[in-house]
Formats: sequence, C-alpha cells, structure tokens
Amino acid sequence: MEKFGPVKYAVLCKSKDMGQLDPENKDENQMAKRHKGNGFVKFKNKESADQLLELSRNVEQHLDEERKNTRLKAKQDEGLVSSLSLLKNEIELDGRRLIVKESISKEEASGLNEKRKAEDVRKKQMEDKRNLNMAKEGLLNEQNWLQQKGELPKAAMELRQRLYISKDKALKSSSNLFVSKVRLQIRNLPRREFFEPELKELMKVAGDEWSKTLSKQDKLLHFKNKKLLKHVKIMRDEEKRDTLTGDKLASGQAFVEFHSEDMALFAVRYLNNMEIIAKRGLIVDFAMEDQRALFKRKEKIDRWRQIAKDKKAGDGENTEMEKSDPKHYTRTVDLGSKK
Repeated sequence: MEKFGPVKYAVLCKSKDMGQLDPENKDENQMAKRHKGNGFVKFKNKESADQLLELSRNVEQHLDEERKNTRLKAKQDEGLVSSLSLLKNEIELDGRRLIVKESISKEEASGLNEKRKAEDVRKKQMEDKRNLNMAKEGLLNEQNWLQQKGELPKAAMELRQRLYISKDKALKSSSNLFVSKVRLQIRNLPRREFFEPELKELMKVAGDEWSKTLSKQDKLLHFKNKKLLKHVKIMRDEEKRDTLTGDKLASGQAFVEFHSEDMALFAVRYLNNMEIIAKRGLIVDFAMEDQRALFKRKEKIDRWRQIAKDKKAGDGENTEMEKSDPKHYTRTVDLGSKK
C-alpha cells in the first residue's frame, strides 16, 4: 500500500472463533488462517487513496471487457491481470488480485446488509414456484389467526402437526405437487345440514370481514362487478347416508377456490380455529394441487370448448344452407298455398 503513498494505518479483519495466537507455533501461515481475507487501509492524504481506487476501477473495467470479448476463463498458471503487465505487481499480493473499494460507515454497512437479506428473501420467494413456503400457513402458525381462543388443546395441535407432516412428505415426494395460492381445504365442518349453500354463506361472511380491512379504492377493485368465489365443494362420505333421505352425508371436509390471492390468505387466517361445532375449531390451509391433473383438466376443457365452437359453427352453416336451398322456399310457398 505504501507504493501509493504514506499509510496512517492498515488493519486486517480477524475471525473471532480462531482463538489466540500460539507463541510457540512457528507456522508462518498462522496469521493467514486467522484473518478473513479483507482489511482496511487509511492513507495520510486523499490523493493516494484516489490513485489506488482509480487503478482498481481501471483493472475491473479492463477485466470485464476482456471477459465479454473472449468469454474465456484465465488459465490457472496465469494471474487474473496478466494482460495488464504494468499493473499486475501493484495490485496483487502473493499472486492474488486485490479488490479495492471505498470504506463505508457501520450504519451504512448495516443498512446494506439488511437490504441484501431482504433481496435474498425476495429472490427465494420468486424462485419458489411451488409455493412451498405456504405449506405451513393455516396449520401451525397460530400466531397469524384472527380467532385467538387461548392455547390449542394437545389433541388438536397433534392433529395439525400430523397434517403438516403428511403434506410436507407429499410435496417432497413429487415435484408435480404444489401449494395453491387461491384454493383452500377446510376440515371440521358440520356433517349434517351443511352443504354448498351454507359454505358459500360462510365464505360471504369472510369476504365481508376482509372488505373492512380494505381501502375504498381496493374495495372497488375487488368487489365492483366481480365474484370473490370461483368454486366451492363439500366432500361426501361414501359410506354414511342420511337415514331419512338416503343422501350421502357430508364428510366434514370442503374445498373453496377464490379469484383473489389476498382474499384466500385472509380467509385462511380468519376461519382457522372458528368454532361452528362446539370445541372443534375449523382447520383451514392452502390445498395441494397436482400439475398433471390440472394439465389434463385444461386439455379436457379446451376440447369441450372446441366441440361447442365447432357445433355452433356447424349449426350456423346448416341454417344458411336451409335458407339458400330452393326446396326450402318451395315447401314454404306450397304450405301457404294450401291454406
């Protein structure tokens, strides 16, 4: 560093977990093993620091252009700045290129670290195409529920844990499975006199509560001429039937699909632990979907639409043919003449 000007101090950043130096150990690499590979240098005058920074920027720029043009990695037996023979010995130490940056304050470093962590979380969420981070939502994170009624009974918590373990195991076993952002699975519903109309009414209550949390502009965006619910389905018990009507009883489970992801998330947190049946809180979580089943369903729907489109086009052609057929008009005239 003194090649660029008088140095006031130079400090290496040491690792805290490496312990104290052993005075009897004559290993020359003892100090090298203790520091992190970075440090701070303060020059006595600003011109020296500016000169070093400018040199480092020129090297970085040259290397970027070199990589862009050649797209070839440097050979292991060559220095990274081998093409810059005039600069090589000046910003290399023991054959390793030094990266020189301006120092920043602790507050700025802390802020950059927080931004970096937030960016890492954001990238991780973007890369999570299967929404695995939502698998636990509604099952175990009870701190997010709006229905807080004290600590859950041990049996209820154990049931939720088993459900999560089963869900997690299924997601890990197949990459075709993913967690839906808009489709919910609901358990512990009444088995009698609670079917699709009652389920829609319950979802309406959740929608009304969600609307209270929205601004006026968001209400217009989500509610004006729009339906919140896309689909509801009560699962039937294949074995048990109503003794009076003979209809299959509800199984206590249901699936609900919303148009809005925000509404679905609110419904999970609002409905969880709500007691429709005494001492049996609802268990609501995001349902799993199978990409293969969705693809087959889409193909089936596309076929139906194409058949309907072809049929409509065929009916239109037949109508036009009838109108243009001379016999069609002859028969009409004949019928009129008979009258």
